[in-house]
Amino acid sequence: MRFYGKVTLFVLLLVSCKLSFAQQINLNDSLRDIFHTKPSFSAKMDSWNAFIAGRSAKTTGIKAGIRFKKVLTLGLGYNFIRTDLQDSVTYNGTFQPGDLRMRYITPFVEYTFYQKGPWEVSCPLQFGIGKSYVVPQENSSARFRENTILLYEPAIAVDYKVLNLFAFGAGYGYRIMLLNNKEINQQFSSPMYVIRFRVIFETITKAIHKRREKTTS
Repeated sequence: MRFYGKVTLFVLLLVSCKLSFAQQINLNDSLRDIFHTKPSFSAKMDSWNAFIAGRSAKTTGIKAGIRFKKVLTLGLGYNFIRTDLQDSVTYNGTFQPGDLRMRYITPFVEYTFYQKGPWEVSCPLQFGIGKSYVVPQENSSARFRENTILLYEPAIAVDYKVLNLFAFGAGYGYRIMLLNNKEINQQFSSPMYVIRFRVIFETITKAIHKRREKTTS
């Protein structure tokens, strides 16, 4: 996708999130009210799938954080990419193929602007900092051409809650490389679709408290 396409998608995602955020705040609570509520623990896994140079590039992420009033989630995640993309490296004196890899940590914020029944619609936004490198196929522990990367990943996602204990979701977003590894020619900026799974700890915590109250009464 060309540069202007990237910018357009970025602006649309950002504007939609800001509009949704503003509408929810006007109708319900201010940010101050949200942060004054008792937060609950949040944990989830997601899989971001992109196609770079016509090949699959799957990102797996594990995230944990705190959720305020079932609306705003702040947290930290760890993401790693295993791709079908290859690059050449010189290893043990021979020129041989290697696999591209990427690892990064992501501070993230997610705002849920629509909730009705088991459905939730949210805007997850995350910044990433990490490394990309090439791994020779003969030695998976070796790394070549390793450098720092910075990226930004905005998205829109829809979740469906099951028994108010788990949530399964899907969404669409874009990976924007703010700083790419200059020693790797592949550009990881790409549209992405996401599949995610979340454990709803609020329900589990409430159930534990009710059991404790029954046993003590």
